[in-house]
Amino acid sequence: MSVEVADKEGLNLSGGVIQNGNQNDPHVRIIEEIKSLEILESKNFLAELYGQRVADARPKAQDQILNIADATTSANDVRFDNGNDIVDMTRSIVNDAKIDAGDGDNKLRIHDNIEVRGLRFDAGAGNDEIEIRNNVGIKDHTLLYTNNGDDSVKIYGATMENAAIHTGLDNDVIDIQRSEIKNGADIRLGGGNDTINTDWVGFFGDTKISLSSFTNPNEVDTLNMDNTIFNGHTTIEANDGEKTTMNIKVCGGDGEIDIKGSHANLDHTPLFDMNFLGPKFMGDVKFDGRNNKVNMHIDDSEFHGKNNEFYFSDNQNDTLNVTSAIIKNSKFYLGGGDDTVSLTMTRTDIGNNTKIFGGKGYDTLVLDNNIDFSKVSGFEELKVTSGAYVTLNGNDVAHLSDILDNGSNVVKFSEAHGTVKLNGFSETSGAENGYHRYESAYNTHLADGSDRQGTVYIDIKEDIHVDL
Repeated sequence: MSVEVADKEGLNLSGGVIQNGNQNDPHVRIIEEIKSLEILESKNFLAELYGQRVADARPKAQDQILNIADATTSANDVRFDNGNDIVDMTRSIVNDAKIDAGDGDNKLRIHDNIEVRGLRFDAGAGNDEIEIRNNVGIKDHTLLYTNNGDDSVKIYGATMENAAIHTGLDNDVIDIQRSEIKNGADIRLGGGNDTINTDWVGFFGDTKISLSSFTNPNEVDTLNMDNTIFNGHTTIEANDGEKTTMNIKVCGGDGEIDIKGSHANLDHTPLFDMNFLGPKFMGDVKFDGRNNKVNMHIDDSEFHGKNNEFYFSDNQNDTLNVTSAIIKNSKFYLGGGDDTVSLTMTRTDIGNNTKIFGGKGYDTLVLDNNIDFSKVSGFEELKVTSGAYVTLNGNDVAHLSDILDNGSNVVKFSEAHGTVKLNGFSETSGAENGYHRYESAYNTHLADGSDRQGTVYIDIKEDIHVDL
């Protein structure tokens, strides 16, 4: 049995059960300019709708409203004409619904003690708003798609599990607070200058965040994660556009964070500003800059994972700036390009099983104090920006330079404001104008168990005080 409704003011279902007889028999069919469809529970009756096409809005209607409150719905197909429509769901169970809002500035509100499973919502093109708040479960392959336009998604006090939020082109903002993102959840941004903000959000199981996937060289995307719990495995991908900025601050959890730069072969070089803002990363952190030019900043952070790995770009001029940190079990690979590493050693502890590799290219190490030089390798130039008393021997220079990787055995010391103490060195010739060259033998034990001996050189700028 079918029901056809032609009512310009609206349809109110208050109690009772409307159930489709078979898959191809639409049960409530709106054939005129329906303004609103309300599914409500009265005092004595629960309104329940089952069927593949419970509401099919025809193209004469615009600016429509669908309210679902205190109801159970299953397998519904709701289609709006173009216009500025509103869908409001509360205190209900919504199963396997499909809602096509059409183009326009549409609003989806899911709030207050509701569980949504298998919903597929397409907001259509336009400046859309999705708001999810107050004890809401978004689960079981639910897909919320804002489509093109400057869209806003707000999630407050909700659980998103095995569900997805996808935005389209243009400039979108996703704001998530005091919520859980769990098992199979996927947040994906389209093209445009997009922003994701999270605060007091936990990531559990296998979850993913993808910034812009379009190769527009002018796109700028930002991810701000404050007070974040990582448990399980969270993958975060940068965009292919002009620039990605990520700011990550944790407050708990020991899950793995896997951060990846652009992997596309592009005519431009995407910039990637990666900021770790502490306080304690207890699980493994994996970072791969891929084809991006990486500027990484680590401040007020501790890395306690068992195997942290940071791969910068292969051929760009990357930077690593550590201003305050405790870093354990970590490897930093700067790769090709002329890279710069700046370490504030007065506030940084480079702990066990940690090393920074400058890689190929002309790389510069900038310090404000002494360092265990066995923790750094592959640098061609050294700068000390403070008046610290710096001590070096032949083995230190061997570790600092490329010599142990069959590269250059010369390090240039271009800046220091205190005294440089050279143990076991003697002055020799061969330096460029404005520098003095010193040489020393080295004898060091390599990680593969072998020993390496030879001669290293350090060229020190002539205005630096040297103590032999």
